[in-house]
Amino acid sequence: FNSRGRVFKNAGNSSSDSLGNFAFVYNEKGRVFVNINGKRFGPYDAVNGKSATEAHPVKISQGGKFAFTYTIKGKDYINLNGKIEGPFPAIDHQSVSIASDGRYSYGYLQNKSNRYVNINGKKFGPFPNSGSLPTGVQEDGTFFYELTDKDGNYLININDKVLKLENAEFLSGEPGRIFTFKENGNWFVSDSDTVRGPYIEIQLLNIDKTGKGLSYKFRDSLSYGWYLYDRGDVSGPYNSIDLFGDTLFHGDIPVFKYSKED
Repeated sequence: FNSRGRVFKNAGNSSSDSLGNFAFVYNEKGRVFVNINGKRFGPYDAVNGKSATEAHPVKISQGGKFAFTYTIKGKDYINLNGKIEGPFPAIDHQSVSIASDGRYSYGYLQNKSNRYVNINGKKFGPFPNSGSLPTGVQEDGTFFYELTDKDGNYLININDKVLKLENAEFLSGEPGRIFTFKENGNWFVSDSDTVRGPYIEIQLLNIDKTGKGLSYKFRDSLSYGWYLYDRGDVSGPYNSIDLFGDTLFHGDIPVFKYSKED
């Protein structure tokens, strides 16, 4: 592993940020260690998984905050930027997330049938154990975790709003401050503490480079046409709205093609 001219041998499962912070896992005399920015942690029986084949890299957020799980004598622990939590029967190492401000999340088993989620020290659960399910803390302040109910439905909790996973859509493919959801047959847009709708159909288009401006197109129950919502302004109806290059914004200017009745 090479970090700005520093070469480390026997390094595996490496991770880094754009500022030069790094982490990697390595084996020495049958034990497992973690190197984070030149500081050694360990020895452990395993790191981020019970075996080398299932192990994942240490989580490094922008700025160097880190998180990893490790196993000692069959029990799992988690190191959250120097804070140790555990032991647990098992921690879902794939669920671990840490943000640049130190907020964190992870899922764990209290026993074989009960799964819990820890979000910044707050415990959620128990939930049925359905295997590895994502959790996350985003840079915009959003937290989320997936879960299952007693009927086997997959759900997602986004900032304490619980939805069926199939009824939620995200612009970046992962939950964030802005998302759409379906409720009672209608679609809505959630933007922090603001909910807009109901709509018959909706498609998120863009968030501007400030991260504050939301744009989407929608159809409501009053018209068969499409409307464009662009950072607070609504125009339409249009027969169709199409983008150039799959993006609404070109520079700071919204550009789209539309057709409408004369």
